[in-house]
Parts: sequence; C-alpha cells; structure tokens
Amino acid sequence: IVAVNREVGLEKMLSSLQNSASARSSWMVLRGVLPSPMPPEVSCAIERNGQKLGIRIGAVLQSPIRGLILEAERGVGAVVVKEVVPGYLVDSWNQIEGSGQQVFEGATVLSVNGKTDPSKFATELCKPSVVLRTRPPRGAGLDSIP
Repeated sequence: IVAVNREVGLEKMLSSLQNSASARSSWMVLRGVLPSPMPPEVSCAIERNGQKLGIRIGAVLQSPIRGLILEAERGVGAVVVKEVVPGYLVDSWNQIEGSGQQVFEGATVLSVNGKTDPSKFATELCKPSVVLRTRPPRGAGLDSIP
C-alpha cells in the first residue's frame, strides 16, 4: 500500500484510516514486476509565440489518477502530465512527431527548460520557449519503438 486517500507516509495513511468521519477510503496498491524496459525520454521543444501549450501537469496522486505505474526514479513525489488538450501546441507537436516522440498523459515530467525541481515547472511552462522533457508511461503508444 503506497497511499490511502491520496495521503502518503505511514502516519498520514494511518490517520486517514482512523478518521471516523470518513465512511470510505481509496487505496493505491503497487504489485508485480515490470518486464518491459523503461521507455526512452521525450524532449519536446516549443516556441509559444503567445499561444497556449495546452498541457496540465500535477502530482501523481492528484486527481485525476489514471491507473499509472509509479516508476522508482520519482515515485509518489512525481509530477506527471495530467492532460494534453486537443488543438493546442503540445497536441500539435504530438501530431507532427507521430507515434514515437510524444508527450503522453501519464508521462513523468523530468524537467522543464532544464529545471528538475517540480516547484519551478509551472513558472518555466509560462516562458516563451519551453523544452519539456518527459518519460512516457510504460506501454503508452510505444509499439513502434524497438
């Protein structure tokens, strides 16, 4: 068990379970071993020219959670791509790149403009030039990648 009601850490999980005001709880459980290799990193460079990127990022345990596989490199502290909005810059970049180098929903955000501190990601995404480095979730549209 990694999280209870989006709370991580033993004390917070126990406190959440002991809360008598809550009749329900949500648990995140990790199991198994992943046989597939880690997918390659994706580097997406975009000049905004005043346009919106059309991407939403957030903590891995922040809603919506889409059955992601948490990788050891970032774990429960990871920041992931929550949404790629159709018709905006990142979506257009994905369409140009085809099935290989894409920014997928659920991808772990490794850096934005070279910054690896997640607290700096939002500020960096607002700059005129953005280089977003992500690692796709295992198995996300990567059939064509050897």
